[in-house]
Amino acid sequence: MAIGPSLLKAHLKAEALKFEEQIDSDLRNSKMYGNTVRISAPKGMTHAHLDQIKKGYIDQGWTSVRWEEYNQHAGDMIIFDCTKKEYYQEER
Repeated sequence: MAIGPSLLKAHLKAEALKFEEQIDSDLRNSKMYGNTVRISAPKGMTHAHLDQIKKGYIDQGWTSVRWEEYNQHAGDMIIFDCTKKEYYQEER
């Protein structure tokens, strides 16, 4: 059987959803510093995975979600930012 791009896209999306569960768990156990939360990128995660799930976090109120590359010892980080004024008004 030949494999087409739709199967590969579905596989990427399924992997991304597993990484999203890991990220959600890490976020639950994190603290905000200023307007940001930094978590370690899960092992094996790529930029393509983050692109698949980023919109869900933006829809939940984060103003930006970005990948920040560090050195090989510190590892890569995913940075969540919420600088929108509406966020602070909702919380008060």
